[in-house]
Amino acid sequence: MALDDTKTLAERILRLEQKLHRLEARKGRPSVELFDNSAIRNRKIIDDLLVHNHTHANLSGLDADDHTQYLNTTRHDVTDRHTLGTVVPHDSHSSLSNLSNDDHTQYLNETRHDTTDRHALGTVVPHDDHGLLSGLGDDDHTQYLNTTRHDTTARHTLGTVVPHDDHGSLSGLADDDHTQYTKHPASSTDNAIARWDGTGGRTIQNSGVTIDDSNNLLVNGNYQTYKNSTTYTGYLFVPLTTPLTSTSWDGDTKTTADRAIVDLSAVFGVPDGVKAVLMTIQTQADAVNDYIRFGPNSTYNYALTCRTPVAGQIAHATGVVPCDSNGDVYCYPSGTIENVYVYIWGYWL
Repeated sequence: MALDDTKTLAERILRLEQKLHRLEARKGRPSVELFDNSAIRNRKIIDDLLVHNHTHANLSGLDADDHTQYLNTTRHDVTDRHTLGTVVPHDSHSSLSNLSNDDHTQYLNETRHDTTDRHALGTVVPHDDHGLLSGLGDDDHTQYLNTTRHDTTARHTLGTVVPHDDHGSLSGLADDDHTQYTKHPASSTDNAIARWDGTGGRTIQNSGVTIDDSNNLLVNGNYQTYKNSTTYTGYLFVPLTTPLTSTSWDGDTKTTADRAIVDLSAVFGVPDGVKAVLMTIQTQADAVNDYIRFGPNSTYNYALTCRTPVAGQIAHATGVVPCDSNGDVYCYPSGTIENVYVYIWGYWL
């Protein structure tokens, strides 16, 4: 205890003693115990304090819990001495503990707030911005068209909602959808004459018969005619202004040893596979009735015959000689025939 505090206590005791003296003067002398004891005790205290200058700090046993009527840490730091709202004013809410506890169930937290039944569309949630809504990718409006409901052939009837301004942009143009039109082949030969494919009257096919820009007709196959249920094959005659000749048949002597096939393409230069030739034979045999003849084979070797009417006289014979399948002819001399000439004036193909 400081000195000033000690003086204050002494002054209080003196004032109390003075008050007792005044009471004694008015009412008579108080009891010896009341006055004497207090006076002696108080005087002793004063003397000890003033004369000996004792301080509270110099007392022993200061750490002892002698004043249980007062609060120390143990008696103060208990929850029942600090009821909320009474001796603890709670000036700062943020200083409280357990602020994260769900103590206010009358208010909304995330659990009580985040429920669909509290957010009916158009009521507490105004939905001012449609773009901010969740689930915009969901197919909630089946009354409208999306890709699946739109991209169907049934919704695009040709000539109605689809104008089809460009025919070339349509799919399936290669399909056979227009049976009223004629179909053409995938490719054709230049200058070829078109011909029907089948009996349907729609499909045209290519052919090997051509007409060139000079109106020349070119046929790779045979010329045929159909008469009385029979097909007849005809051939084109190729006339020659200069006959085809051979060094083997320009005045040579032919004997029975020459009875054989004559290869017209090798000997005379006639094209292979001709059907017939226009031939002239000239002889000057030494004996009357000597002859030489030609035909398609050894059996039919008499298609064209050149006979000597007068010995030593020149004889002539001109005619058509059919050929075998190779375009060749068979020669048949009756004996020794002198001065034999053969001329080819044309052929049939």
